[in-house]
Amino acid sequence: NQPLADFLHPQDRAAWLQLLNGSSDLTASGPYPPLKLRLASPDRQPLWCELRLQTLGPQSPKTRQYSATLCDISLQEQEDQQNRATQRGLNALVSRLPTMIYRSRNDRDWTMEYVSEGCLALTGYSADDLVRMTQKSYGRLIHPADVDYVWQQVQEAL
Repeated sequence: NQPLADFLHPQDRAAWLQLLNGSSDLTASGPYPPLKLRLASPDRQPLWCELRLQTLGPQSPKTRQYSATLCDISLQEQEDQQNRATQRGLNALVSRLPTMIYRSRNDRDWTMEYVSEGCLALTGYSADDLVRMTQKSYGRLIHPADVDYVWQQVQEAL
């Protein structure tokens, strides 16, 4: 008979309360976006959970009832944190190298999935421009006379 907020990690209580307070504007029942929260425990590491919340039928804000599902995502969150730390380390290393590193799809536009910041000095375009294709695709940077040759060479190499 204690509120869920009593069990939440102190840094996650505000997100939970914001979800509850913001929900009073909604009149229709339905699911809310999943929310990542940590359950606090004095004797062990916080337990990462994904909270899925849904109102139960049309109700007034004062009498609103919820159905809540908590799923343990601690292992997934730990892997995500390790991946983010690895990515930060790789980005720091790559940013100090005078080169361009990229990963692209094997399509005619050479759609970029990752481009290091070194692309600006080499191509004149920012990494963001090439990944989001806001200005040009990487394939359009290839001289028109070389497009077929480049495509064939890459396909043979693959």
